[in-house]
Amino acid sequence: MKMREIKELTAKQISEKLSELRAQIRDMRFKIASQQTKNVRELRTVRKNIARMLTVQNTKHEEQEVKK
Repeated sequence: MKMREIKELTAKQISEKLSELRAQIRDMRFKIASQQTKNVRELRTVRKNIARMLTVQNTKHEEQEVKK
């Protein structure tokens, strides 16, 4: 996902998507370990998407605290 797309999501949507991506990364690790998949670069993109979502989630959280 692109940053622009992630910024448009609500906090609840981001947390749901994060849990989906974490489950996906867990499944990918098992597939890589058992040599069922050849595309190990996909793991990198999923990790980067998780990092992007966490960044947006943290900035939204900080913005809410500043407004209080």
